[in-house]
Amino acid sequence: MSTGLARDGSARTVNGQTFAFEDLPRMAGAMADRLRNQHEIVEQRRLDYEEAAATEKAIRMEIDRLLLALESCSAALISVDGVVESAAQKGGLGERCGGEGDSGVVAPSSHSVYPLPETAPNAELSVFMLGSFRLFRNGRPVVSWPGTRTPRIVRRIAAHRGRPVPREILIDLFWPEADVETGRRNLHQAIYQIRSMLRDDRDAQSAILYENDAYSMDGRLGVWCDADVFEANIEAGRAAMRDGRISVAIEEFRAAETRYLGDYLEDTPYEDWCLTERTRLRQLYLGVANQLADLYLDDGDCDSALHVTNRVLTREPSDERAHRSAMRCYALKGQRSLLVRQYQTCTEVVVQECGLNPSCTTTSLYTALLDQLNDHDDHAGTTAGSATPGR
Repeated sequence: MSTGLARDGSARTVNGQTFAFEDLPRMAGAMADRLRNQHEIVEQRRLDYEEAAATEKAIRMEIDRLLLALESCSAALISVDGVVESAAQKGGLGERCGGEGDSGVVAPSSHSVYPLPETAPNAELSVFMLGSFRLFRNGRPVVSWPGTRTPRIVRRIAAHRGRPVPREILIDLFWPEADVETGRRNLHQAIYQIRSMLRDDRDAQSAILYENDAYSMDGRLGVWCDADVFEANIEAGRAAMRDGRISVAIEEFRAAETRYLGDYLEDTPYEDWCLTERTRLRQLYLGVANQLADLYLDDGDCDSALHVTNRVLTREPSDERAHRSAMRCYALKGQRSLLVRQYQTCTEVVVQECGLNPSCTTTSLYTALLDQLNDHDDHAGTTAGSATPGR
């Protein structure tokens, strides 16, 4: 490349082409524009890739959640089939409960997609909030809510579990643009629809109370909530641990872990009011599930421990405590390749989601477990060699 000034000093020659000095700023600007455009194209492609990766991850998590839900439903169906079969053997079971003069309540079907609230036999209202929101009145599911706001209002009232929700909060949440009178009129109409949906032919009592300008579930009906029972199981398990009743603690923790069908109101992902409770209950679940896996391991039950850790990692793939429990299981079972694969999976997920390497605790445990397996293999090989008869 040859570069030089023209004789009059007003131009530059580059690769045999002569350019006037006054053209250079324009050319530099054009080049900068081209580079800027190329950078924007590359950045957009990077964002598209990240969005596609996030979408793929969300789809995979949704598939895992559905698989867990199917597993839980299958277990519920098996249980219901057993009850139906037992009842049939004891004297027959018709399509309806009672005789010709009864209320005509249809007996629960073994093919219902709703888990039966068998844990709340005396509750007239049973509310399921772990996973998708479901509500039962006297054992019958309430479905086909009118409009889009009514189920959201029910969720908001039910989430307070008996504590009143001020009327103005509901209006501001669901009709933020309406004036006072319009908001009150809309809320009154929605509450009327909700009460109609929750009304039971055998009990005319309203399920929604209005007192002191606030709405609440009527506690006199005996409201049962799976989130409350979930926390009660955890507290009972912790009390049993403090008393040294390990078998009781395992049963309580197992009940809590099984009851957690999903994150709190996971079908309400875009409403901020439930985020704090969702995070709190999720952390409770991860803690008790990991503790349950540790108890299983201490008891030598590797299969049950692996079942729990797999459920934890489905919900929280970067949970290192669950990865460590799984590695301990594979080490106890002598499965070196699965131990190595588990650590590799842990490393990949933690790096991808957190931008960090696994903690020193995880890495040290992995190294120690590998050393134990190596020592065991060396000892087994020496023993086999010494036992081999000579020729």
